[in-house]
Amino acid sequence: MNFFYPEKPLYLECNLPEDLFEQLKKDIDSEENSKIPWNMQLAGNIANEYAMIHANLKFIEFIENKATQFFKKDREIVLSKDNKKILDEPNDYDIKLTLESLWINKQKKYEFNPIHSHSGLVSFVCWVKIPYNLEDEMNSNNCKKSNMPRNSLFEFIHTDLHGSIREQPIMVDKSYEGKCLFFNSQTLHQVYPFYTSDDYRISISGNFEIIENKKTNKISYS
Repeated sequence: MNFFYPEKPLYLECNLPEDLFEQLKKDIDSEENSKIPWNMQLAGNIANEYAMIHANLKFIEFIENKATQFFKKDREIVLSKDNKKILDEPNDYDIKLTLESLWINKQKKYEFNPIHSHSGLVSFVCWVKIPYNLEDEMNSNNCKKSNMPRNSLFEFIHTDLHGSIREQPIMVDKSYEGKCLFFNSQTLHQVYPFYTSDDYRISISGNFEIIENKKTNKISYS
């Protein structure tokens, strides 16, 4: 007989190369990237959300590569759980993802992202500016005596074997600037408000999908 146990959601964490990170900060401040409000496309209770229509090609290539790496591993795990042989996706199979959407979040004090999921197959968040220290947030009056302090955290939500809701908090603070997180787009997640800074918390997020070439049954991207 075999015992099976529930696993936490898979995610991939990585750092942006320094040159890409510096360029990304410049791109965010460009006039083009503050022209198209993106609020109606998003769950965030955040006033300043914009479509990112201007981005460095090397940055796009970097996140596409990481998203593809994540997708392959996520697919491998799902098929393994179903006790299926991975015959449709051998190691040399050319799977690539295409960027479906890209946007900028400029989150102020007290703003938040409620529990939500994304479209596409793989999503990501890249933190550009985080104006607080985690220790200060956790020592705020509203949560310092709580048995479940959550100020400012990014958090995945999932269910365990018994159907109980579980949380997987990511301890995001200034140390996460320049760090990216890739995850399955259907994974529920949320972002709690922060309280100890009047500056913006800035992040970039996006969704990836695959395009199937019907003539060859292979996956391509544009």
